[in-house]
Amino acid sequence: SNDSNYPPVWGERPELRANMLHTTARACCDKMMPNRPCKHNNRGCVAGPPPAARPQPPTAPTQSAGGSSGCPWHVDQQLQDGCSNDSNYPDIWDRPEIRAKMLHLTATACCEKMMRGKPCKHYFRGCTPKTQRPTRQPIPPPTYPPTQSPPEYYVEESTGKCLSDKETVMPEWIKTTYTTYDRCCESGSRNSRECLRNKPETEKKPKKPGQDGTPIILYVPPKFYVDTSSGLCMSDKEQPMPDWIEETFSRYHLCCDKSVNKLLCLKAKPSLITTDDESTDDESTETYAPTPAPDILYFIDHVTGICVSELEKPIPSYITATFVDYKRCCILESKTLEKCLAKKPASDTALATGPSSAPNPVPAKFYVQDSSGLCVDEAEFPSPYSVTTYEDYGECCKTAWKKDLCLLQRPTMSPSGFPTMAPSTPWPTEPGFCPEPYDSSGATKYKRNSEVEVDQVVYRCKPAPYSSYCNKSDFRPPQEDPGPEPKPQKNSDDPDAKPIAKINKGGGAGPLWKDAWERLYMCVYSPTEYPTPSPNTPAPSCKTRWHPGDIGKKICTNSAIFPVLWSQDPILRVAYFADTADECCEKFYPRQKCRRRDEC
Repeated sequence: SNDSNYPPVWGERPELRANMLHTTARACCDKMMPNRPCKHNNRGCVAGPPPAARPQPPTAPTQSAGGSSGCPWHVDQQLQDGCSNDSNYPDIWDRPEIRAKMLHLTATACCEKMMRGKPCKHYFRGCTPKTQRPTRQPIPPPTYPPTQSPPEYYVEESTGKCLSDKETVMPEWIKTTYTTYDRCCESGSRNSRECLRNKPETEKKPKKPGQDGTPIILYVPPKFYVDTSSGLCMSDKEQPMPDWIEETFSRYHLCCDKSVNKLLCLKAKPSLITTDDESTDDESTETYAPTPAPDILYFIDHVTGICVSELEKPIPSYITATFVDYKRCCILESKTLEKCLAKKPASDTALATGPSSAPNPVPAKFYVQDSSGLCVDEAEFPSPYSVTTYEDYGECCKTAWKKDLCLLQRPTMSPSGFPTMAPSTPWPTEPGFCPEPYDSSGATKYKRNSEVEVDQVVYRCKPAPYSSYCNKSDFRPPQEDPGPEPKPQKNSDDPDAKPIAKINKGGGAGPLWKDAWERLYMCVYSPTEYPTPSPNTPAPSCKTRWHPGDIGKKICTNSAIFPVLWSQDPILRVAYFADTADECCEKFYPRQKCRRRDEC
């Protein structure tokens, strides 16, 4: 019906007005009574003050003994054993996002929602009007002319874009409409990111949520599902979820448990994911401050088979999957993973081609100074006569007669005219998830590029012919982390000289595991949906490994008293500690009398 017989709160609250009041009878029937018979009662609106000024008709038997009308029903604040219709409740409950949860139209509805399964009394105390806070300026008188109806947005079937009924005439067969442009892009558009980028200028003005009939839009967390083509997890924010997908997940790692390759799925974890599914009620898509520039999107180029940036190539209309992370795009879309990861994404093309107020630095030119025998910059020390100059400092040092000293005095790089690139994510870099632990029983056969975990460190089996040693117990990865491999030393001070190869011949040149495995990085265990079980073994009473005590007395002990440097340096930790007392005595006092002192 289009009469004035409806609760005034429908016209006062923007979030109720968008859901309960409609511009046409057809829109009202489609939304409020879908798939049911719906009559159109054209009674007309009774002339008078606007709905906000009309007295609120009682929606429940709220007349108390004194005859005063009742407020919305809520949990009684005095006795806490029922529901009351007085005005004794916090003012914050009148907010739209809290009112629907804490305030109710009838006493029965209040008891069913707030005290389900418990005895609930009804207190008809009546509503005492609350004193409104004084305003700094007088309240303007109400205006009787009706306000303009808000625009409705719909998806154009031919292009997939969101349009407003104020701009173009909406076809009669369009049934699904949206109250805001953002909701139309998020729920109906084929490419939500591209749709939001083409947002009209009239919709980009920052305004407070809840004003001018604008509903409060809450943050919608992404849903993850297993993609049938790749077998890995995708987000509905990256690619529209197909209609036949039935199982969705709110956490990314839970979705990876159902994927074809769990380890590869966890490696492709997006960088911008909230750790919890919490979304505050006051969070809105519209802000009062300028929003940062949109993220650079990557997509698969079907011609080359690798991922490219939208800065390199415009996104074609047939592309539906776009990614913020270049690595994730390669893992999920590329057929040549190693080739795709080896390519550096062109994310700084805009800075490199854009104008800059800073002048481009002049390349330095070096020459050999006769007085010092070293290479100097011609701009700092001009030569009085013509000399041979070099743009590369290392090439200049090759011709200097103090070559070694010249290389040690290499100058620092000149500053560039471009600003430093900001990080792509505000979150710290997370370590990778651990693969399956190393199987010492021999049941698992390892081959080239097999990855294992030992003490939360990832090791990878080397290619042939070293891969044949990965299944031998003598070449197993170490129990303790040896630390990152230091950079190899060079044969001389020549910058073009090749590094000295460190060959392990099985004697004393180094640990045997380096002939079969290579250390990659530290890792963390992937989270599970179940809590960690309680330990069934008692805590160890001693955590110190065996080491030499007083070397002059030939003692091996597990005492916690030893030089701190032994445990901090990876090389000294391997050299001075042993797992057992016998191993310690054999290591430090071979074929000698060795005393064992157990401090545990």
